[in-house]
Parts: sequence; C-alpha cells; structure tokens
Amino acid sequence: PDLPEVYEPPAGSWEAAARWRPLLRWFAAGLLLAIPGAFRPFYLVLLVPALLAARAEARTLGEGAGRRLAAFGLGAVLLLAGTSLLQYAAGGDWTSYGGERQGFYERTGFPAVDFPASEWDASVERWGNTSWLFPGAVADYAGSWDWDLGRWNALYFLAGRNVGVLPYFLPLVLAFAAFSPRHGRWVLPLAVLVAAVAFFVVRPFNFYGGTGAIANRYFLPLYPALWFVAARPPRASEVRGRAVLAVVVALAATPFLLPTWRAPRAFPVTEDGRYHHVSALARDWLPYETTQSHLPGGQDFAARGLWVKLLTPGVERLGADRLRLTGEGPAEILFASPEPLTSFAATLGADAPARIPLQGAELRNTVLRPNGGVTLILAPDAPRAVHPMWWTADDWYLYELEIPADAAQGATLTLATSGGG
Repeated sequence: PDLPEVYEPPAGSWEAAARWRPLLRWFAAGLLLAIPGAFRPFYLVLLVPALLAARAEARTLGEGAGRRLAAFGLGAVLLLAGTSLLQYAAGGDWTSYGGERQGFYERTGFPAVDFPASEWDASVERWGNTSWLFPGAVADYAGSWDWDLGRWNALYFLAGRNVGVLPYFLPLVLAFAAFSPRHGRWVLPLAVLVAAVAFFVVRPFNFYGGTGAIANRYFLPLYPALWFVAARPPRASEVRGRAVLAVVVALAATPFLLPTWRAPRAFPVTEDGRYHHVSALARDWLPYETTQSHLPGGQDFAARGLWVKLLTPGVERLGADRLRLTGEGPAEILFASPEPLTSFAATLGADAPARIPLQGAELRNTVLRPNGGVTLILAPDAPRAVHPMWWTADDWYLYELEIPADAAQGATLTLATSGGG
C-alpha cells in the first residue's frame, strides 16, 4: 500500500485504462462469438446469454450496462458485416449458404478435371443446387417435419450410434455438476436447445453436418459454450463427490471416446467407409440413425421395392438384389418398405446351409430349390422405426436383420418381398 512514488503510474492513465478495458473485452467477445454465426446463423443465439452476462457484470459493479452492450454489439455487427460483404463479392450472396452451391464426387466429376470450370451452370442444372437458401429450400425441409420424424431425430441426436451427443460429449456432465444460473448462464442450455431444434427443422435428414463430421459437427460450436454453465466452485463437503463423479464420467465415456483418444488425428472415415470414432460397443448398443441421409457405414441401394442398407462388413452387395456373407463379423442388414411387411423371402445359394440362425425375423417356411439352394419365408419382427425418409414425406417401415458371423460364411443371399406387401 505504500509503494515508492517511482512505481506510481502517471496521473489519470490508470483510470482511463480501467474505463476502456471492459469495453475492449466485450467488443472482442462480440467479435469472436459472431464467428460461428457467420457460418450458420443458428449459432447467433449464443449472443443472448453473453448479452445477459454483460448486463449482469455492469449491475454487479454498480455501472450502467449500455456501454458494454454497445461494445459487444459493435464487435458482432462488424464481424458479420465484414464476412457478408466478402461472401457477396466472392459468391453473389450475403452468406456462403445462399449462393449456388455444389459438392463434387466421383459420380459428378470434378471441375477443371473432368469438365471445364466454365460448365458450372450446366453442372448445377444437372445435379441440382445444394444451397440451403435457394428459393423453396427451407420451406421444403420444414414441410418435411412431422412428430414421428422429430421424435426419432431427438433420440438419434441424444444417443445415436454415429452422432449421439450423450455418448460422444459425455464430459459435459461435469460442467452441469457445477451449474450456476448467475450472469445469464441459465440461458445457455436454452440457447443450445433452440439451435438444435432449428437444425431439426431446416435439416431434418442431416442435422449432424455431413459425412466428415466428428460425432456431430453442427453440435461442436455449441459444446464449448455449454461448458460456461460451470461457475460454482465445490464446497468442502462436495470435493470428494466431485472427484468421484469425474472418475465415473471418464469410465462411462471411455467405451465411446477411446478410438478418438487413441488416434485423435485419424481421418474421420475409415477405409471400409465407416466412422473411425464409432467403437464396437457403440455399434452393438446404440441405434443406427435411420432418419439421416448419407451416414457412413456401408452401401445403401434399392432392391425389389425395398431400400437396403448394409451396416457391417459382414455382408457385401453382389448384384441388383444379391448379397454375399463375408464372415467378417455378423451381417447386419437394414431394410425399409413403403408398406408394412407381413413376410419376405431370403433365397440362399447352393453353397449355404439349409438352416441359418437369424435375429429380427421368424422362420415361417422353407422351400428347397432345384439348384440345391433354399428359400426362407420369414416374418419380420415389428418395425424398429416408422418415419419419413429423405426422398419422401411418406412414412417408411424399417426392419433389421442380423446373421451371425459363422452361420453362412461365403453364402449368397437374395432378398425379395413376399405376400401381403
């Protein structure tokens, strides 16, 4: 308290710095929080709890909140205005999701490689515009909403095999264990919920962000925001309980996060076309997200009026409607029908045994074929899900069939509907 005069700052400079420091801090906060919103407007909802925090800080210090709120808003507006002008100059629209947009694959060819870049317009006309905001896009997706679809999306968002928030972001439990509603923090979970619902409405068949996603790419910017709900230090009586909770959460998260912990730099999709971060336990215990289009994990194709998805390497496609059991683990087959199935036929080639243990269907009849093969007439179990698919607003009935790895290795299998649907 009695420092020599040489250490004292020049008169007035300390007071000036003290006045400007919070304004600069809130300006930087607005600038940084607007960055994810410049990519996808839904993240701008995170500005709301920050605004409440600025007001609460000013109230705590007995000051007016106007200057802090103005600095925060100025930072956000400058960032959004700057990025919008750059996007407009580069792509002809205020956002990267508003101009003409395409993804290029082997089937489409690549500009300046397989076709001249000048043929962009022809490519858009042939393959379609994948912009989020082209005329009618939002209305088309929002019109696909129904309660069955929303219910399944909510389940998959929370506990899906590939993109579930609970298994792959489980450490958030520790943040909520130290939850404090002060300084606007009570709004953070609500803001995240609003953003998630917005993705459900606008992208009901792709709320996870595409095949390059790590667990759920659209949720990633919301994940660090939720950590700010933690603001209550443990009381002396809670220290041991918090330590035990940390250990329990780590153990519970290990089966789902171990592949990522062991190889954090691995490419998200493995050589067999499946997600690197999905462990064997997740494949066995968590539901596959049937509402989501283009999830990695095997081929999907149409065969005899059915939509078929091969979920494991234990089965591969041979022809239009023929499959081969490879023996590389169980063969898990997902198929969907526009009508409820009373039965379906699985025809096995002559190289297959006459009896195969199946999960997901009950054997009704066996028909021996002249070539030594056998046709199994099967009654499927109740549909595992009923909801619209990404190509139609009508409900489809989804069934799952699993064949053990050692049941018929190398056998060929042909699927067909049979009787009643």
